[in-house]
Amino acid sequence: MADNLFRAMQDFHRFAQAYREQFPDDVLTIKQPLAADQDVTAIVAELAALGRHDMLICENVDGIATPLVTNFFASRTRIGRLFDVDASGLFDAYQQRANAPIAPVYVPTGPILDQVIEGDAVDLAQLPMIRHFDTDRGPYITNAVIIAEDPVTGVANLSYHRSMRHARNALATSLHSRGHLWRMLQTAKARGDTLKVAMVIGAHPLFMLAAAARVPFGTDERTIAGGLFGAPLELVRTPRYGIGVPASAEFVLEGTIDPDAHAEEGPFGEFTGYSSDRSTNNVLRVDTMMRRNDAWLVDVVGGPYAEHLTLARLPREAEMSEKLKARFPSVTALHYPNSGTHFHCYVALNQTRDGEARQIMLAVLGLIDVVMISNLLVMVIVGGYETFVSRLRLHNHPDQPEWLSHVNASVLKVKLAMAIIGISSIHLLQIFLNVPQYTN
Repeated sequence: MADNLFRAMQDFHRFAQAYREQFPDDVLTIKQPLAADQDVTAIVAELAALGRHDMLICENVDGIATPLVTNFFASRTRIGRLFDVDASGLFDAYQQRANAPIAPVYVPTGPILDQVIEGDAVDLAQLPMIRHFDTDRGPYITNAVIIAEDPVTGVANLSYHRSMRHARNALATSLHSRGHLWRMLQTAKARGDTLKVAMVIGAHPLFMLAAAARVPFGTDERTIAGGLFGAPLELVRTPRYGIGVPASAEFVLEGTIDPDAHAEEGPFGEFTGYSSDRSTNNVLRVDTMMRRNDAWLVDVVGGPYAEHLTLARLPREAEMSEKLKARFPSVTALHYPNSGTHFHCYVALNQTRDGEARQIMLAVLGLIDVVMISNLLVMVIVGGYETFVSRLRLHNHPDQPEWLSHVNASVLKVKLAMAIIGISSIHLLQIFLNVPQYTN
């Protein structure tokens, strides 16, 4: 079963067909007409209220000339089937494959090259997208995986970036100012260039999962995808910039991000359940639009719903589970519940001695403490020197910290106070947990 689902099929269409045949009760197909304005989100919300997380196929969404598929990642059981395990074995299976990356291979052609539209013929009105929440600025692409390749090494970075239509041939997007893609954009700016990118909209779930992987800068997530598939990810090169994209993707946009071009973007429904207009407000100018003849819109339900949360945090959970189990063999399970978005973590263990659960909590708090202290030291040293001694003259340097451009004595004082409060709170909690060890 596993070979049929994820090793032999890098094509989302073939995967979806096989999955529907093997697990028909886990797929809900809606043939009735739906509005492109929030109807899909409403159905997902109603299903979630009933405790259901069906993979949803909408065949008739108003204004969209393609079927829409969404909510795949809402079910851990469904994700586990990609690895031929149940939900309880998902983290170990994911880590085992993610830790064994396989380099991609280039193939001469693929379905994504069925239709290639270039230059002035590009019209993003032909790209299907829907509005998910009433507070969204407009229809959004929520499953936009941007691929950028290092011009020297060819190593790619993959990451998710919400995007909305800005002009006939341009999208407004947010790059996350502390992310790897932002770093690559600043490097391009330093050499006086734009950043060449490809945006993949819809591909096999294992490619999507690889794009969410937590890996160091300089790690090509396409090799992680190969590890998850158990076979090299098959790529074709985009026509203009030669960027490697999945040969069986649904839609791919090829273009450039100009570091100095900006456009308003947001608000957008976030994972916290609130809308936010915080954005880097970048513009992706589209030079080429590629699609397969039978393309589907593979959507990710955003906001506080299970699909968005699980897709983003499953690699984090798997990594944390591996590290905790290596240090504490008594740990049996770890889970980030939907109710806590990314901020709660439950740990289960077979306690072998008194106080072991407390030790695990202290270990996790210790990791947080080390990170906060390290951030504090960097901020005080760099920000203090910049404010009180001499300007560092890092403007436009690729390694310039995003926060340095607006730090001053007042901001530094507030950040310092907040960091000290956070660190002190952790130490106070650690003391509270260790109360039994103290004597009068």
